[in-house]
Amino acid sequence: MSQSQSPLDERSEAHDALSSAVANYGTRVLDNSQMLGNVVTDLLPDSPRERNLLIAAAEAGVAAELNQHVQEQHVDAGTAVQLVAHGLAERKSIDAAASMWVTTEYARALGYPVHPSVPPSTPEAPGYSIPPPRSAGGLEGTPASSWPGPAAPGSPAPGGPPGPGGLPAGPPPGGGRRKLSGGIIAIGAAALVLVAYLGIAAGAKVFPFAASHPVATPSSSPAKPIQPTSTPTPTAQPTPSLAPGVANLTQLLPGDLDQPAIECPALTPPYPWKMPGLVEAVQCTDPNLPGGTILAFQTDNSADYQASWQNFLNWWGFDLGSAQPGCPPATLNGEGTIGWHDQYFPDTPNQSLICGWVGSNLDKPAYAWAYPTEDAFIYAVGAKGSTFSDLNYWWEHNATESASPTPASP
Repeated sequence: MSQSQSPLDERSEAHDALSSAVANYGTRVLDNSQMLGNVVTDLLPDSPRERNLLIAAAEAGVAAELNQHVQEQHVDAGTAVQLVAHGLAERKSIDAAASMWVTTEYARALGYPVHPSVPPSTPEAPGYSIPPPRSAGGLEGTPASSWPGPAAPGSPAPGGPPGPGGLPAGPPPGGGRRKLSGGIIAIGAAALVLVAYLGIAAGAKVFPFAASHPVATPSSSPAKPIQPTSTPTPTAQPTPSLAPGVANLTQLLPGDLDQPAIECPALTPPYPWKMPGLVEAVQCTDPNLPGGTILAFQTDNSADYQASWQNFLNWWGFDLGSAQPGCPPATLNGEGTIGWHDQYFPDTPNQSLICGWVGSNLDKPAYAWAYPTEDAFIYAVGAKGSTFSDLNYWWEHNATESASPTPASP
């Protein structure tokens, strides 16, 4: 049975916080995510959804877009809100109702005559299944429009200060603790104008929809009979298989999953990003990550792995260029990246851990870590309302492989 969240900003506290920020700092605060983050973090300590959305809107330049539509393009305020909210939902993979609410609040803070938005409550999906592309948003099996979404840099994370980068040397009983490496490991829109042009062109009969005028051309010879053609038999495509010497995906799964055949059923297509040469994809329910989920993917060679990992980053909307050094991220809605290692996988180039807030309301912590030597990566999402401290503790104490996964040399 599904549960519903309460509507956004039931007591107008977020509206009042945004109004207070503008009153104290002017409308320029709406374009400064760091400044706004500091203000709303103080004023909205118990409203993480609203706080995260306000900061995400500042990151996305919502105020500037509204001003451009209204002041430069002379669009009415209501239409401008709809246009900007739609773009925000697409770019930040935010739920449509939440995007409309935060855009409306920005419009009101700018003094535009718009009615308050009253978004419906958001139902929580019962269980996990692979959905169509995220709207970030959601690879934990929520409905089609709510895959976990991207993060937006802001102020201090709700889970408190980030945990230590690593734990003392020496594996604990049952597999060893995973550790973060010392530095960042670097990893490698739709043209709406074209859509509009095609629509106009179809009506006006201009290229590529120009009206044609057939002209009858007399033939001096009788038509030749059509000869039957044979249809070639399609060639069967080979099934992708693991590269030589690569451990299979089951061996890379978190060591606390002692029954992977039961806890990690196959994840079937369609997938929300392209993964050429995919050999295996699974979705795990981990007893030590209550309310969360784990997804793992492995391809047939290094080139396909690199393409799949990059497609995953693009789907998430993860910006490596602006990511902070370290995980958990140091600021609210921040994104982080750092190298990782354990007793089975020493430091290796591009063996990275990335982290950020995801979900339609940016209220779920997420980690993804890469196995470049095994052509695989794993994505773990914490429970709604959980913290990075929770997820990081699980990752350091439970995500290490249970045994050496590298096959013995022949």
